[in-house]
Amino acid sequence: MAKQNDFDPVAAWQNMISLWERQLNDLSTKLSTNEAFAGSMSKATKLSLATRKGVEDNLDRLVRSMQFATQVQMGEALDRLDRIEQKIDRLVEAAAGEEKARPSSANRPRRTRKPAEPAA
Repeated sequence: MAKQNDFDPVAAWQNMISLWERQLNDLSTKLSTNEAFAGSMSKATKLSLATRKGVEDNLDRLVRSMQFATQVQMGEALDRLDRIEQKIDRLVEAAAGEEKARPSSANRPRRTRKPAEPAA
């Protein structure tokens, strides 16, 4: 009979993740108590926010200079387009109603180039 293997990959994975989390927490605790690290992170955060604001401002100016439509203008255009489509739908329904009201081609006299013969 074959010997059973007691290795559990899920348990090994959980142990590895637990160990990694403890080591990461220890490292972050050491770094957060370091004044130099805290100061440099503060400066990096401020620089990142300033850079982001600058990029957003430049993109905003670029978009305005290219005269792209704003989100509000696009919304208004879509609303107008919806109203136009609704009007077209109503016209199509009205035209379909008129078609049904028209006499069928079987009831109409046949059209020829010759004038109709006089009734005798």
